[in-house]
Amino acid sequence: MKRLKPGFNITMVFEFGDDDKGLKTLVYDVKGKHIVLSQTSPPMLQSHIGRRVKVSFVVKREGLQDIQLTFAAEIVDFKKNYEISSAQTVPVIMIEQKSDLEEINQRKYCRIKPPKNSNLTVLMEDDRISIIDISLGGARLALDHEERLPGPDGEVKMAFLIDGRFFNTHARLVRVEKESDAPRPSHLKVFAVQFDSADSEFERSLFKKIMMMERQLLGERNN
Repeated sequence: MKRLKPGFNITMVFEFGDDDKGLKTLVYDVKGKHIVLSQTSPPMLQSHIGRRVKVSFVVKREGLQDIQLTFAAEIVDFKKNYEISSAQTVPVIMIEQKSDLEEINQRKYCRIKPPKNSNLTVLMEDDRISIIDISLGGARLALDHEERLPGPDGEVKMAFLIDGRFFNTHARLVRVEKESDAPRPSHLKVFAVQFDSADSEFERSLFKKIMMMERQLLGERNN
């Protein structure tokens, strides 16, 4: 059964706010939906109680591909002297699971069309290219020089500028769309890529950016 267990290493990212750094910590205990974690570095503070976080961790499976799981949680308390053995106490963070476990599968991520002023830019060979839509697993992009694209399954080198942070990343070309697939200016060629980057900082920054864009679009629709 896929579940969080004591001894697992996890990463937490705040769901709301400007801090998109992943905080790494260790699971000490799991009691239903209540989870006890080691203090992070830099440490979380009492002011973080009530904040929502996105938790992710990897489950290793012998002879099978590892899977990554995620769930939403809330920071509910801190304890300075939590007893992990009869002779040792440590400071801990206590969180409460707020959503079901979900496998991080690239195909499950819904694509989002970036709103205006999203502070998200994609570059190929120093040229800015248009983002049709994007998810944590990949994107649909548009450029006016099809000859710059590799063949099917070929590597696409690109760079992302996310809120002022620069990431070089690699992707795999999934398809080049036919003109009949969607209306667009005739000089633009739309293509889809799947991200192939192992850069955890890029993944966390893109994850946070997508959440922020979703909130921005929701706010615009409600106004």
